[in-house]
Amino acid sequence: MTLRNVRLHRWCAAIAWIAWAASVGLLWREHCTAVLHPAVLPFLLLLAATVLAALTGMAWCVWWLIYGPRRRRAAAWGLICLLPLAFWGALSFRALRMVERAEGFRGDFFSNIARMAAATLMEGEARRAYPFWLESPRLVMFYDERIREAQRDLEAMDRYVASLEELTGKPLREKIHWVRGGIFGREKLAIRGIALGSSQSPTNWNSADHPWKLSLDRHELAHAVVHQLQPPGSNPPSLLIEGWAESHAGMTPQKLGELAIHSRGVWLKSGADPSKSRLGELAGPDWYYRVGGAIYSVGAAFAAHVIRHYGIERFLNLYFACRPGRFEQECEAQLGVKFEALESAFWTEAERLAQGHPP
Repeated sequence: MTLRNVRLHRWCAAIAWIAWAASVGLLWREHCTAVLHPAVLPFLLLLAATVLAALTGMAWCVWWLIYGPRRRRAAAWGLICLLPLAFWGALSFRALRMVERAEGFRGDFFSNIARMAAATLMEGEARRAYPFWLESPRLVMFYDERIREAQRDLEAMDRYVASLEELTGKPLREKIHWVRGGIFGREKLAIRGIALGSSQSPTNWNSADHPWKLSLDRHELAHAVVHQLQPPGSNPPSLLIEGWAESHAGMTPQKLGELAIHSRGVWLKSGADPSKSRLGELAGPDWYYRVGGAIYSVGAAFAAHVIRHYGIERFLNLYFACRPGRFEQECEAQLGVKFEALESAFWTEAERLAQGHPP
């Protein structure tokens, strides 16, 4: 029997493509049905089948290329075997580039698949990497020996999540998986139903051992609460995403106002046109998916302003309705106020808060 009569390459290609299609289909279905804790084992099995079949087929085709005959055909089949694996490689590269550029996941098909794949792998790694876990009515906390006050920490953050439930008026669909540390080298992150928080117990949860009472865990758990409410097609700007979480991280209204006014001052000193909308710029194309800097300082004060004056329901409507290029229009549609008036009132209140006046 000659090499070309042994059809291993065809079987490998078929298995690789079927496993790839099934894994992508699984992730897309979980995205469309707003699954918070995706199925780990089925995805890992499909991913392993894709990798093994693709590599086996490639190895066979390399052998075929060396010994012939029909080397062009061997190269073509090698490419066919490799493509499913190349898809995951390209998707991983794109996700890493977004992390390097401090960008959030976009709302397109590939970003949604990447987000769900990352959430799936993190769910599995949390169970593997952290030997202990505790459960409360709203949280499952994964931790290791660095956490000295596990029960106290869990109770404190369960009360905090309960306060957000009361604020939104909507109970959690599932318990949040709260990981006390990093996964795959990533920290300070919330994705789907999992939140990566601090790796040590603070002395005092009210202050979180921070001079501004700023808590990483409150920030990431606030993200996770909104993820429970977020419809599959929503695509809010980072200004609202990080603004919501930062406004509930523990800082006082005065500190939120101070940071927003300071950020605006830095912007004006950089030569910005004071007649331009700072909020519009931060939710515009250059900043829509960026994470960092003014997104936090201005976004936190803005989210708090909207919730305080228009209510949590309208804020969430705005959060879920926004799309790229429609921030100003959605502010007017969801809040019922002209955008220029909204921004003017926001900056006026931020200045008052920074001076120590009550909200």
